[in-house]
Amino acid sequence: MGLALVGWAIGAGAVAGELWVESLLLPHEAGWQRGPASQEEEDDAYALERREAGGPPLLLLLPRRAPRLKSDADTYYRNLTRHWRGSYGKGVLIDWLELGGARWLYLRRPARENGQGLFQLSTVHQGRAYSLLAFVPGDAVTLPAPVQSLLAGLRWVQGGPGLPARTARWARAGTHRLLLAGPGLEAVAQADADALGGDGLLTGFGLDYGVASVNWFMEGYTWVGKTERRPWSLGGKLEVEAPAELDGQTPWTFRLSLQPDQPAVQVSLVERDLCGAPDTLREAMGKLEHGLRGPLERLLAHRSVGCPAPEGGETAGFLAGEPGRTATANWTPPAGGAGPAVGAGLLRVRLMEAVLAYPPGTPGGPERPGEGLLSRARLFFAYELR
Repeated sequence: MGLALVGWAIGAGAVAGELWVESLLLPHEAGWQRGPASQEEEDDAYALERREAGGPPLLLLLPRRAPRLKSDADTYYRNLTRHWRGSYGKGVLIDWLELGGARWLYLRRPARENGQGLFQLSTVHQGRAYSLLAFVPGDAVTLPAPVQSLLAGLRWVQGGPGLPARTARWARAGTHRLLLAGPGLEAVAQADADALGGDGLLTGFGLDYGVASVNWFMEGYTWVGKTERRPWSLGGKLEVEAPAELDGQTPWTFRLSLQPDQPAVQVSLVERDLCGAPDTLREAMGKLEHGLRGPLERLLAHRSVGCPAPEGGETAGFLAGEPGRTATANWTPPAGGAGPAVGAGLLRVRLMEAVLAYPPGTPGGPERPGEGLLSRARLFFAYELR
């Protein structure tokens, strides 16, 4: 519940859709527009905004995780009330509200930004705690009607008799970067420097990651004769817009920009099928953030008992970069179904890896400068069935 009020502009033309967290399904009409995927991922929450004439917009944040309770619902509500009183004082409004087949415990307090008000709502369903945050005008003492109307459409779609069936979807659960730093990055750069031979010197190098982007650069000089130094610089940037779900309809967007002296490289999207204990999978993906790919490779090489045969491994397409230009491509890989069921206590993840490399057939040596550094410029997008 520590999410901050974010400021962003949502593009026009958004269409009606639905948000889904565990068993909670929240349809929304076109008047509610989704926030940017990068912001949703950073906050780990879905965002909906509705602009009202003559007033500030309404903003709703729906955290994408509903943790399991370690106690019963009554204990959870008592502890949450105690936490709210202790954090915000005895004067804040805490009450109950019934909407959308759910009984919400809510807190009304001032927001930290822009003089707005904030409603924090929480409800328990089948042992999980679901939360919502609604940013409202500062003078609103009740939940605005558009927000109440939105929540009235909430449905519980799994785990109860008579509820509508729903096909599980591959929803994005996180983005990971192969973050090399310190000695690890220096070792890679040293290998690239050694490949230059005695005719040049490497003076700078680096990998710089954004949420879903990576820059790489190398610079140095070569000797011309015995006294003249000729500087050189190469590098580029890859930006990826990944869909929130692998639905076979929403495309991936790739932008590959190369410096003028960077020899042509390409980017491809490769699917990896992971299966194993949830903690083991998430730990292996988390190790990528520390520059360690070994745990992930071991998961790919050794399948856990109870996991179906691996699928994937296909390459969705190639985007060839051009020196001094920005190349763009949109790819829409097949959605893929849930596949065979996994054993109890196991998790299956579709891990989509954006791979940068020199095209096959490119001669070695000076025709592939910085190959080691480029091979570490990797982005991973994890999708889980929800």
